[in-house]
Amino acid sequence: MSLVSGAKLGPYEILEPVGAGGMGEVYRARDTRLDRTVAIKIVSADFGANPAALERFQREARAVSALSHPNVCTLFDIGWQEGTHFIVMEFLEGQTLKEVIDSRPLPLPSILEWGIQIGSALEAAHKVGIIHRDIKPANILITCEGQAKLLDFGLAKFDGSSAGSETISNQTVSANELTMRGILVGTVAYMSPEQAQGLSATSRSDLFSLGTVLYEMATRSRAFPGTSTAEIFASILGTIPIPPSRVNRAIPQGFDRILERLLEKSPEARYTSARDLITALQGLSNLNTPSPEMRVSASVASPPALPARIKSIAVLPLTDLSPAPSEEYFVDGLTEALITAVARLGGMRVISRTSSMCYKNTEKSIPLIAQELNVDAVVESSVVRFGDRLRLTCHLVDPRSEHLLWSETFDRGLRDILSLHDDVTQSIASSVRLRIQEHPGIVAAPIRPVDPEAYQSYLRGRFFWNKRNASNLKKAIECFEHSLDLDPLYAPAWTGLADSYFYVGYSFGRMDPHDAMPRAKAAARRALELDPHLAEAHCSLALVQTAYDWDWESAESNCQRALSLNQSLGTAHHFYSLLLSALRRTEESLSHVQAALQSDPLSLPINNFVGMMYFAARRYDQAIAASRKTLEMDFRFGLAHSVLGAALEAKGLSEEAAEEYLTALVVGQHASEECDAIRRAYQKSGIRGLHEEDLQQSLRRWDGWHALAFDIGALQAGTGHVADSLEWLERAYHAHSGRMIWLNSGTPFARISQYFDDLRSTPRFRDLQQRLNLPLLD
Repeated sequence: MSLVSGAKLGPYEILEPVGAGGMGEVYRARDTRLDRTVAIKIVSADFGANPAALERFQREARAVSALSHPNVCTLFDIGWQEGTHFIVMEFLEGQTLKEVIDSRPLPLPSILEWGIQIGSALEAAHKVGIIHRDIKPANILITCEGQAKLLDFGLAKFDGSSAGSETISNQTVSANELTMRGILVGTVAYMSPEQAQGLSATSRSDLFSLGTVLYEMATRSRAFPGTSTAEIFASILGTIPIPPSRVNRAIPQGFDRILERLLEKSPEARYTSARDLITALQGLSNLNTPSPEMRVSASVASPPALPARIKSIAVLPLTDLSPAPSEEYFVDGLTEALITAVARLGGMRVISRTSSMCYKNTEKSIPLIAQELNVDAVVESSVVRFGDRLRLTCHLVDPRSEHLLWSETFDRGLRDILSLHDDVTQSIASSVRLRIQEHPGIVAAPIRPVDPEAYQSYLRGRFFWNKRNASNLKKAIECFEHSLDLDPLYAPAWTGLADSYFYVGYSFGRMDPHDAMPRAKAAARRALELDPHLAEAHCSLALVQTAYDWDWESAESNCQRALSLNQSLGTAHHFYSLLLSALRRTEESLSHVQAALQSDPLSLPINNFVGMMYFAARRYDQAIAASRKTLEMDFRFGLAHSVLGAALEAKGLSEEAAEEYLTALVVGQHASEECDAIRRAYQKSGIRGLHEEDLQQSLRRWDGWHALAFDIGALQAGTGHVADSLEWLERAYHAHSGRMIWLNSGTPFARISQYFDDLRSTPRFRDLQQRLNLPLLD
């Protein structure tokens, strides 16, 4: 029987379906008498006509009604209406433990806490003679508040109510869960040996099943695996599971001993009662919890062959283990914050966000990841969120031996998130200080609370900012402004606002630079007033000073300050390289672009920028090699095709260059009419015809945008229209276009290789260079 919204079962009004199972369906409903939300479980018509199924349904009601415990779902009512049997229970929001595990091991504190809570529920049930008989992750709910609730007493028995073999006839077998209800009571993978043999279940059978659940929580794998019922039975009856600490480095050997006793084949060898198990878990929890604010996960003893020096490190994307997983922006933002915190250690190269995020949801092993990123150590972390509380668990791993170098779990409220970043940094520092190549010490900044909503709005802003397009940058600005409305003293949000206005004014949006750049500059200065040690804020200010003020000296000073505070800040290396190229300090420029690549080796923009800087340095073979490497990473990255085309043309390889230019147009999603026109021009008049038609198409698209004005000026120069080129460059200058910083570096943006060499001797061009404070070139 399916119920529609608004249907009534006695005093209960159906709101919506929330789940279905073999017995029937579960609905969210409203108790009209008490005006509270409840869950209603009904028996389907087929099962209602089956005496054995109906007995199971009624057994669940009797079992739950006999219990009153915070870790057992509360029963409110039982009823029957027009042939429909139903029970009314507490409505719980959250996820089943099966969903929480999701093939990932949980932090030790969560395993212990939830193990104690389920053990407490079993203790209460066993005291009144109820044996659950179907303990498994799918029958445990983790609420949004982080509380474990034991569900589904449909297979429960009252101790002494039956004897001998425990079989139920006329039941079905579920292939997914390997539930043998037609043969044995329970779910095969979590059965005790006595249940697997069809013998009477006791309270110690429930403890065995709970042991299998704890094992899965700690290792992401089942204690007794198998691909068939026969294989699982054989494993339960005849094998001993691998100790959890050998599967998960964060699990202490004390936990192994608890599991070993829980999973004894003989019931008499297990814990006598749930109370004994709770005592053991509490003892281990106390051992691993030195203070209410920090829980230290045990690590393996005396790991061999630790690295003598850590010169480089990667922080992998956090795994969200929350009962109700957060939105993507939250966990991605925490990952970025953790990367920044670790980078503050100094003395080692830290892989930047873009490259680290490439391993989100990866199945690659740590040794392989470390090899691809060329790092000596890896930080892998997980986060569990309950409302405004966070539990962050971090492991520092030696990828060569896969041994744990350091492991800690931090419990914090969102209001204390800044101190969490600092605690992680200090803890890693104290653990690996002697192994870091150089350790200049962490610059101490005042730690202050931050409004949780302001912090989340900041993370959401960075999520949109990282997408780097006009619509998402607009969203980012809204998020950062909301964050600052809530907490105007939060410096990172001012930096995010500065970065967003910079990019919409530079060329990733259509905001007038005269409007966007002063806003960006003011926001960066406000961030530095609040936190002078914020490397990102120095970098933000340097971007504006480079691309808008053309104040090269101040920009260089802020780039250097940013890198002194965070030597792995890829954005600072990136723009410092461009600044140095504009000043024609070529070797320094190439040094910094390589440093940017080392900190962010999988970033497409930075890989492409390597090719651009080699092109600007007129090292065409290296530009070609770098551009082809970028295209191996993503063939649809249009700008890399443009750079490759420019370098090939400079080498005299016009045919290959034209193909790259045309490919750049196609993957850049230019109008098909425009692409066809440029292709025809090339076929008719060669590479010069291609550039002439490209110029005409750009003139047709001209709508006043400053960045296009510069590109048109470059195309005019490349096709020999010197006077027209100077007119368009003057337009770009008066608009304060950020593209003007490319005047001395060449312009692969415009898909030409001739630079502005034909203009450099003209007085008007030299005057333009002087107004930009750029060095004059011969």
